[in-house]
Amino acid sequence: MKDAKNLRNRLRAAIFSAYGLSPHSSRNSSSPMSKRPAATASFQFPFEGRPKPLQRTGLFLLNAEVYLKLAGMSPQAAFAGEGLSALYRRLKRLQGRTVRPSIMLKIFTELFQRLNPPFRGDFDKALAGDAVALARIGRMGGFESALLGFGVQPEERKRRHWYLVVMERAGSRTIALSKPAGTGNV
Repeated sequence: MKDAKNLRNRLRAAIFSAYGLSPHSSRNSSSPMSKRPAATASFQFPFEGRPKPLQRTGLFLLNAEVYLKLAGMSPQAAFAGEGLSALYRRLKRLQGRTVRPSIMLKIFTELFQRLNPPFRGDFDKALAGDAVALARIGRMGGFESALLGFGVQPEERKRRHWYLVVMERAGSRTIALSKPAGTGNV
């Protein structure tokens, strides 16, 4: 027990000295590193505004919107540029909620009429009852639809593209299996 405490104190002192601080510095000091290290990892929030949890796709990947924000692109500005600000606000309001399929169908129909994405044909076939098209659309996540929207077809994808698609599918499937029956997410 005493050895563990000594080891912890030596480790703490080494961490503080690495940052040029004293382990006994005052908490009221103006230095941002004067506080005692937290028990869990803490990182600066990379965006402006009030910090909130970063959205994930499945277990392993950050949401595509988070990557766009990290790259300095605003999804809201992209929707506004296409004249779809109201639709973006509607989607954000529904995010994380269980939504009736009729509402989502109305939103996606409006979105696809304006943007006409490459997978619009599969979407229309799925609405008409084509089981194969419905399975393809149901399997498609945010990264895969974004890649198709940017014109990167499956046969043109590089290893980094497939990594995003496969990790998103695996993580989404794991999350879906772990949720109680009847719960959903937009």
